Amino acid sequence: MRRAIVPDLAVTLVVLWTVCCSVVWQVEAASDALTPPYGPLRLVNQQPVQLLFLQQFPAGVDVTPPGHLDVHLSTALTNTLVRQQQDFSATLDLEMVRTVLDLHYGVHPRLEVGLDIPLMYTYSGILDSFVLGVERLLTPGQERRLRKRQVTGAFTYQVLRDNRRFIRGQDDALGLGDVVLKAKARLLREQAFLPALSLRAAVKFPSGDSSRAFGSGEIDGGFGLLLQKTFGRWTFYVNGDVTFPGQAFDDVRVSLHPFFTGVLATEFRLARSLSLVLQWRGDTRPFHHTIPILDKRLIETLLGLNWAIGRHVVLQAGLAEDQFNSACCSADVSFFLNLTGRL
Repeated sequence: MRRAIVPDLAVTLVVLWTVCCSVVWQVEAASDALTPPYGPLRLVNQQPVQLLFLQQFPAGVDVTPPGHLDVHLSTALTNTLVRQQQDFSATLDLEMVRTVLDLHYGVHPRLEVGLDIPLMYTYSGILDSFVLGVERLLTPGQERRLRKRQVTGAFTYQVLRDNRRFIRGQDDALGLGDVVLKAKARLLREQAFLPALSLRAAVKFPSGDSSRAFGSGEIDGGFGLLLQKTFGRWTFYVNGDVTFPGQAFDDVRVSLHPFFTGVLATEFRLARSLSLVLQWRGDTRPFHHTIPILDKRLIETLLGLNWAIGRHVVLQAGLAEDQFNSACCSADVSFFLNLTGRL
Protein backbone atom coordinates (compact mmCIF):
# COMPACT_ATOMS: atom_id res chain seq x y z
CA MET A 1 0.00 0.00 0.00
CA ARG A 2 2.73 2.49 0.99
CA ARG A 3 4.64 1.96 -2.24
CA ALA A 4 1.54 2.99 -4.16
CA ILE A 5 0.46 5.95 -2.02
CA VAL A 6 3.78 7.64 -1.25
CA PRO A 7 4.66 8.21 -4.94
CA ASP A 8 1.12 9.50 -5.52
CA LEU A 9 1.50 11.97 -2.66
CA ALA A 10 4.94 13.09 -3.82
CA VAL A 11 3.74 13.58 -7.39
CA THR A 12 0.68 15.50 -6.19
CA LEU A 13 2.77 17.84 -4.05
CA VAL A 14 5.29 18.43 -6.81
CA VAL A 15 2.51 19.18 -9.30
CA LEU A 16 0.77 21.58 -6.89
CA TRP A 17 3.98 23.46 -6.11
CA THR A 18 5.08 23.53 -9.76
CA VAL A 19 1.75 24.79 -11.06
CA CYS A 20 1.52 27.40 -8.33
CA CYS A 21 5.06 28.69 -9.01
CA SER A 22 4.74 28.69 -12.81
CA VAL A 23 1.39 30.48 -12.88
CA VAL A 24 2.59 33.16 -10.49
CA TRP A 25 5.78 33.80 -12.43
CA GLN A 26 3.92 34.03 -15.75
CA VAL A 27 1.82 36.96 -14.52
CA GLU A 28 4.66 38.68 -12.68
CA ALA A 29 4.48 41.90 -14.65
CA ALA A 30 0.70 42.24 -14.66
CA SER A 31 -0.29 42.22 -11.00
CA ASP A 32 0.11 44.22 -7.81
CA ALA A 33 3.26 43.35 -5.89
CA LEU A 34 3.32 41.80 -2.44
CA THR A 35 4.92 44.27 -0.04
CA PRO A 36 6.21 43.99 3.54
CA PRO A 37 5.17 43.26 6.19
CA TYR A 38 4.42 39.75 4.92
CA GLY A 39 2.36 38.49 7.83
CA PRO A 40 2.37 35.86 10.59
CA LEU A 41 3.29 32.21 10.12
CA ARG A 42 0.54 30.35 8.26
CA LEU A 43 0.23 27.21 10.37
CA VAL A 44 -2.76 25.97 12.36
CA ASN A 45 -2.41 23.68 15.36
CA GLN A 46 -1.33 20.33 13.91
CA GLN A 47 -2.57 18.10 16.74
CA PRO A 48 -4.41 15.47 14.64
CA VAL A 49 -7.66 15.54 16.64
CA GLN A 50 -7.74 19.36 16.58
CA LEU A 51 -7.38 19.21 12.78
CA LEU A 52 -10.79 17.53 12.56
CA PHE A 53 -12.36 20.91 13.26
CA LEU A 54 -12.34 24.35 11.68
CA GLN A 55 -9.13 26.30 12.24
CA GLN A 56 -8.33 29.47 10.33
CA PHE A 57 -4.76 30.30 9.31
CA PRO A 58 -3.10 33.16 11.20
CA ALA A 59 -3.31 36.29 9.03
CA GLY A 60 -2.72 40.01 8.84
CA VAL A 61 -5.46 42.56 8.34
CA ASP A 62 -4.87 43.29 4.64
CA VAL A 63 -7.32 41.99 2.04
CA THR A 64 -6.53 40.95 -1.54
CA PRO A 65 -6.92 43.88 -3.98
CA PRO A 66 -10.13 43.80 -6.06
CA GLY A 67 -9.86 41.62 -9.14
CA HIS A 68 -6.73 39.84 -7.91
CA LEU A 69 -6.22 36.32 -6.57
CA ASP A 70 -3.80 35.46 -3.77
CA VAL A 71 -2.73 31.82 -3.90
CA HIS A 72 -1.26 30.20 -0.78
CA LEU A 73 0.15 26.69 -0.89
CA SER A 74 0.93 25.43 2.61
CA THR A 75 2.55 22.11 3.50
CA ALA A 76 3.22 20.85 7.05
CA LEU A 77 4.91 17.66 8.25
CA THR A 78 3.96 16.67 11.80
CA ASN A 79 5.11 13.93 14.17
CA THR A 80 2.77 13.02 17.07
CA LEU A 81 3.15 10.51 19.92
CA VAL A 82 0.61 10.68 22.77
CA ARG A 83 -1.20 8.02 24.78
CA GLN A 84 -3.65 8.06 27.68
CA GLN A 85 -6.33 5.77 29.06
CA GLN A 86 -9.21 6.32 31.49
CA ASP A 87 -12.95 6.19 30.70
CA PHE A 88 -11.73 7.57 27.43
CA SER A 89 -8.60 6.18 25.82
CA ALA A 90 -6.53 7.66 23.03
CA THR A 91 -3.36 6.55 21.29
CA LEU A 92 -1.77 8.66 18.58
CA ASP A 93 1.50 7.47 17.07
CA LEU A 94 1.73 8.80 13.54
CA GLU A 95 3.03 11.36 11.13
CA MET A 96 0.92 13.53 8.89
CA VAL A 97 1.57 15.57 5.77
CA ARG A 98 -1.11 18.20 5.30
CA THR A 99 -1.12 20.44 2.24
CA VAL A 100 -3.68 23.22 1.81
CA LEU A 101 -4.43 25.15 -1.37
CA ASP A 102 -5.73 28.43 0.06
CA LEU A 103 -7.29 30.93 -2.37
CA HIS A 104 -8.24 34.55 -1.64
CA TYR A 105 -10.08 36.73 -4.18
CA GLY A 106 -10.58 40.48 -3.79
CA VAL A 107 -14.17 41.55 -4.44
CA HIS A 108 -13.96 45.05 -2.90
CA PRO A 109 -11.18 47.29 -1.53
CA ARG A 110 -12.25 46.18 1.94
CA LEU A 111 -13.50 42.63 1.29
CA GLU A 112 -12.10 39.30 0.11
CA VAL A 113 -13.55 35.80 -0.12
CA GLY A 114 -11.59 32.58 0.11
CA LEU A 115 -11.49 28.80 -0.19
CA ASP A 116 -9.29 26.23 1.60
CA ILE A 117 -8.80 22.82 -0.06
CA PRO A 118 -6.73 20.47 2.15
CA LEU A 119 -5.01 17.26 1.09
CA MET A 120 -4.00 14.91 3.93
CA TYR A 121 -1.73 11.89 4.24
CA THR A 122 -1.32 9.84 7.45
CA TYR A 123 1.42 7.25 7.81
CA SER A 124 3.73 5.58 10.31
CA GLY A 125 6.51 8.09 9.89
CA ILE A 126 10.18 8.73 9.30
CA LEU A 127 10.97 11.17 12.14
CA ASP A 128 10.66 8.94 15.23
CA SER A 129 14.41 8.40 15.72
CA PHE A 130 15.15 12.04 14.86
CA VAL A 131 12.68 13.38 17.46
CA LEU A 132 14.07 11.04 20.15
CA GLY A 133 17.58 12.20 19.33
CA VAL A 134 16.58 15.85 19.65
CA GLU A 135 14.87 15.19 23.00
CA ARG A 136 18.03 13.47 24.27
CA LEU A 137 20.16 16.38 23.07
CA LEU A 138 18.01 19.11 24.62
CA THR A 139 17.03 17.29 27.83
CA PRO A 140 19.61 14.55 28.53
CA GLY A 141 18.10 11.78 30.61
CA GLN A 142 14.69 13.48 30.70
CA GLU A 143 13.19 12.36 27.41
CA ARG A 144 9.67 11.01 27.68
CA ARG A 145 9.28 7.34 28.65
CA LEU A 146 6.65 6.96 25.96
CA ARG A 147 9.13 8.16 23.34
CA LYS A 148 11.93 5.89 24.63
CA ARG A 149 9.64 2.85 24.54
CA GLN A 150 8.18 3.67 21.15
CA VAL A 151 8.36 1.09 18.38
CA THR A 152 9.90 3.06 15.54
CA GLY A 153 7.73 3.10 12.45
CA ALA A 154 4.54 1.95 14.19
CA PHE A 155 1.17 3.55 13.41
CA THR A 156 -1.79 4.03 15.73
CA TYR A 157 -4.51 6.67 15.62
CA GLN A 158 -7.64 5.94 17.60
CA VAL A 159 -9.85 7.44 20.30
CA LEU A 160 -12.38 5.35 22.27
CA ARG A 161 -15.04 5.80 24.91
CA ASP A 162 -15.93 2.67 26.88
CA ASN A 163 -14.32 0.55 24.16
CA ARG A 164 -16.40 2.25 21.46
CA ARG A 165 -14.06 3.78 18.90
CA PHE A 166 -15.23 7.14 17.53
CA ILE A 167 -12.06 8.51 15.91
CA ARG A 168 -9.80 6.31 13.83
CA GLY A 169 -7.08 7.14 11.34
CA GLN A 170 -5.51 4.78 8.84
CA ASP A 171 -1.90 4.06 7.94
CA ASP A 172 -0.81 5.09 4.44
CA ALA A 173 -4.08 6.96 3.85
CA LEU A 174 -4.33 9.84 1.39
CA GLY A 175 -7.41 11.95 0.84
CA LEU A 176 -9.21 15.27 0.75
CA GLY A 177 -9.89 17.05 4.02
CA ASP A 178 -12.79 19.32 4.93
CA VAL A 179 -13.15 22.28 2.54
CA VAL A 180 -13.54 25.76 4.06
CA LEU A 181 -15.34 28.81 2.62
CA LYS A 182 -14.39 32.13 4.22
CA ALA A 183 -14.47 35.91 3.98
CA LYS A 184 -12.48 38.78 5.50
CA ALA A 185 -13.45 42.46 5.78
CA ARG A 186 -11.05 45.26 6.69
CA LEU A 187 -12.76 47.77 8.96
CA LEU A 188 -10.02 50.18 10.03
CA ARG A 189 -6.68 51.22 8.58
CA GLU A 190 -3.70 51.62 10.86
CA GLN A 191 -3.42 55.04 12.49
CA ALA A 192 -0.80 56.77 14.61
CA PHE A 193 -1.96 55.29 17.90
CA LEU A 194 -4.44 52.67 16.74
CA PRO A 195 -3.93 49.27 15.06
CA ALA A 196 -5.55 48.20 11.82
CA LEU A 197 -8.62 46.01 12.31
CA SER A 198 -10.31 43.29 10.25
CA LEU A 199 -13.07 40.75 10.87
CA ARG A 200 -13.37 37.32 9.29
CA ALA A 201 -15.78 34.40 9.16
CA ALA A 202 -15.59 30.83 7.85
CA VAL A 203 -17.67 27.69 7.34
CA LYS A 204 -16.15 24.18 7.11
CA PHE A 205 -17.99 21.56 5.07
CA PRO A 206 -17.72 17.75 5.62
CA SER A 207 -15.89 16.87 2.40
CA GLY A 208 -13.24 14.78 4.22
CA ASP A 209 -13.68 11.09 4.97
CA SER A 210 -14.50 10.95 8.70
CA SER A 211 -13.90 7.18 8.79
CA ARG A 212 -10.21 7.92 8.11
CA ALA A 213 -10.09 11.01 10.39
CA PHE A 214 -9.79 13.44 7.47
CA GLY A 215 -12.66 15.48 8.88
CA SER A 216 -15.31 15.56 11.58
CA GLY A 217 -18.21 14.68 9.27
CA GLU A 218 -20.09 17.82 10.35
CA ILE A 219 -20.34 21.50 9.41
CA ASP A 220 -18.36 23.93 11.61
CA GLY A 221 -18.64 27.72 11.67
CA GLY A 222 -16.48 30.43 13.13
CA PHE A 223 -15.49 34.08 13.14
CA GLY A 224 -12.49 36.08 14.24
CA LEU A 225 -10.87 39.44 14.95
CA LEU A 226 -7.52 40.52 13.46
CA LEU A 227 -5.30 43.39 14.69
CA GLN A 228 -2.02 44.67 13.25
CA LYS A 229 0.36 47.49 14.23
CA THR A 230 3.76 48.48 12.82
CA PHE A 231 6.58 50.35 14.57
CA GLY A 232 9.50 50.85 12.20
CA ARG A 233 10.87 47.40 11.30
CA TRP A 234 8.59 45.67 13.82
CA THR A 235 5.05 44.52 13.07
CA PHE A 236 2.79 42.95 15.68
CA TYR A 237 -0.21 40.73 14.92
CA VAL A 238 -3.06 39.59 17.15
CA ASN A 239 -5.67 37.05 15.99
CA GLY A 240 -8.62 35.87 18.04
CA ASP A 241 -11.08 33.27 16.66
CA VAL A 242 -14.00 31.25 17.99
CA THR A 243 -15.23 28.04 16.34
CA PHE A 244 -18.63 26.40 16.74
CA PRO A 245 -18.17 22.70 15.89
CA GLY A 246 -20.93 20.43 14.67
CA GLN A 247 -21.97 17.58 16.97
CA ALA A 248 -19.95 14.83 15.31
CA PHE A 249 -19.92 12.31 18.16
CA ASP A 250 -23.47 12.21 19.52
CA ASP A 251 -23.56 8.46 18.96
CA VAL A 252 -21.03 7.95 21.77
CA ARG A 253 -22.54 10.68 23.98
CA VAL A 254 -19.64 13.11 23.48
CA SER A 255 -20.72 16.73 23.29
CA LEU A 256 -18.57 19.29 21.49
CA HIS A 257 -18.31 22.90 22.68
CA PRO A 258 -17.19 26.18 21.09
CA PHE A 259 -13.44 26.64 21.31
CA PHE A 260 -11.12 29.61 21.03
CA THR A 261 -7.82 30.30 19.31
CA GLY A 262 -5.42 33.15 20.01
CA VAL A 263 -2.29 34.11 18.05
CA LEU A 264 0.37 36.66 18.95
CA ALA A 265 3.12 37.18 16.38
CA THR A 266 6.05 39.55 15.96
CA GLU A 267 7.66 40.11 12.57
CA PHE A 268 11.05 41.84 12.30
CA ARG A 269 12.18 42.93 8.84
CA LEU A 270 15.89 42.35 8.28
CA ALA A 271 15.54 43.72 4.74
CA ARG A 272 12.70 44.47 2.34
CA SER A 273 12.73 40.88 1.09
CA LEU A 274 13.47 39.06 4.36
CA SER A 275 11.86 38.99 7.79
CA LEU A 276 11.91 36.79 10.89
CA VAL A 277 8.75 35.83 12.78
CA LEU A 278 8.30 34.67 16.37
CA GLN A 279 4.79 33.49 17.11
CA TRP A 280 2.74 31.98 19.93
CA ARG A 281 -0.53 30.15 19.48
CA GLY A 282 -3.00 28.98 22.12
CA ASP A 283 -6.09 26.82 21.58
CA THR A 284 -8.85 25.68 23.84
CA ARG A 285 -10.54 22.41 22.84
CA PRO A 286 -14.01 21.30 21.71
CA PHE A 287 -13.96 18.39 24.21
CA HIS A 288 -14.72 18.88 27.91
CA HIS A 289 -14.34 16.51 30.88
CA THR A 290 -12.65 13.71 28.93
CA ILE A 291 -8.85 13.21 29.07
CA PRO A 292 -6.00 15.72 28.58
CA ILE A 293 -5.19 14.41 25.09
CA LEU A 294 -8.63 15.64 24.04
CA ASP A 295 -9.44 18.61 26.25
CA LYS A 296 -6.19 20.14 27.59
CA ARG A 297 -5.36 23.56 26.18
CA LEU A 298 -2.66 23.57 23.51
CA ILE A 299 0.06 26.22 23.47
CA GLU A 300 3.01 26.20 21.11
CA THR A 301 5.86 28.38 19.90
CA LEU A 302 6.55 28.93 16.21
CA LEU A 303 9.69 30.32 14.62
CA GLY A 304 10.03 31.06 10.93
CA LEU A 305 10.97 33.45 8.17
CA ASN A 306 9.38 35.24 5.24
CA TRP A 307 11.47 35.57 2.08
CA ALA A 308 10.21 37.52 -0.93
CA ILE A 309 11.82 35.62 -3.80
CA GLY A 310 10.08 37.86 -6.36
CA ARG A 311 7.79 40.88 -6.50
CA HIS A 312 4.77 38.58 -6.33
CA VAL A 313 6.09 35.48 -4.56
CA VAL A 314 6.82 35.03 -0.86
CA LEU A 315 8.26 31.84 0.62
CA GLN A 316 7.65 31.07 4.29
CA ALA A 317 9.30 28.30 6.30
CA GLY A 318 9.70 27.35 9.93
CA LEU A 319 8.85 24.95 12.73
CA ALA A 320 6.43 24.68 15.64
CA GLU A 321 7.25 23.12 18.99
CA ASP A 322 5.32 22.60 22.22
CA GLN A 323 7.03 24.62 24.95
CA PHE A 324 4.27 24.94 27.53
CA ASN A 325 3.73 21.57 29.23
CA SER A 326 1.24 20.18 26.74
CA ALA A 327 3.47 17.34 25.54
CA CYS A 328 0.82 14.93 26.84
CA CYS A 329 -1.58 15.95 24.10
CA SER A 330 0.01 18.08 21.37
CA ALA A 331 1.98 17.29 18.24
CA ASP A 332 5.66 16.86 19.13
CA VAL A 333 7.07 18.86 16.24
CA SER A 334 5.81 20.38 13.00
CA PHE A 335 7.83 21.61 10.03
CA PHE A 336 6.12 23.79 7.44
CA LEU A 337 6.78 25.37 4.06
CA ASN A 338 4.37 27.89 2.52
CA LEU A 339 4.31 29.69 -0.82
CA THR A 340 2.25 32.81 -1.50
CA GLY A 341 1.69 34.33 -4.94
CA ARG A 342 -0.53 37.11 -6.25
CA LEU A 343 -2.23 36.86 -9.66
